[in-house]
Amino acid sequence: MLLNHLTRVRRVKNICRGLDQSLKIRYAAQPTFSVLRRHGKVSGLREDSQSKASAQSTITLCVEGNISVGKSTFLKQILGADDNPLKEFLHLVPEPVESWQHVTKKNIGEHADFNILEEFYQNPARYAYSFQQFVFMTRFLQHENTKDASLPIRVIERSVFSDRNVFTEALYDNSWLSDLEYSLYHAWFDPFIESFPALVPDGFVYLRAQPDICLRRMHQRARGEECDVNVEYLTSLHRKHDSWLLSKLSGLYLSSWRNFSLNSRQIKRV
Repeated sequence: MLLNHLTRVRRVKNICRGLDQSLKIRYAAQPTFSVLRRHGKVSGLREDSQSKASAQSTITLCVEGNISVGKSTFLKQILGADDNPLKEFLHLVPEPVESWQHVTKKNIGEHADFNILEEFYQNPARYAYSFQQFVFMTRFLQHENTKDASLPIRVIERSVFSDRNVFTEALYDNSWLSDLEYSLYHAWFDPFIESFPALVPDGFVYLRAQPDICLRRMHQRARGEECDVNVEYLTSLHRKHDSWLLSKLSGLYLSSWRNFSLNSRQIKRV
């Protein structure tokens, strides 16, 4: 079992060195690189759960970062670019935003779907818990539907661990989750991960930009549900990402990502 784990760690290191080298060649981004560590040590998973997670054949990396930092662009326009030498090995899994925007109505005459993302932003105190619970379930279903992909590397936009360590904490700090809802979330989250240890990724890629840059990019993409998001909320998420990923984990950290300005067609330096 230990030999299998060490072999897997070496594979993850080699994959991340490939990502690192590819980014340097194509964008002169010069991201710093260090060894990725599994999330299990941080989340409090038992050793047997970590071993079960390590038994998966596909290497899974999760791309984390603030709202509008450029995660989707990173997946589609950089990792998914035709001139990326790693493209043929990657299974790219975008965040399931459409599932949040189109929740099928049941036993209601109206034809339009519910939009839980919009409901959350319009009334976070009412829908924060419902939204976070639904987000977790859509990520879990997405994970299950893509775990048997034939490609050796799966890159997923965000994870259930950023939901817990970043967004749920920020919602609680803003009093949008009650003490009961916050406790309920943790009451089912940890046992769920224990039961499905494959949800633990092999590592994280953290895209980092200052909150004011994220706000500008958010205005550029103009997603309707996000029109009322302010820089204070983005700052809260930024700090929680740093607290989680920079103080507790090592990994592929693209600090120079903040030097890019994003629009719908290209990536250019600012």
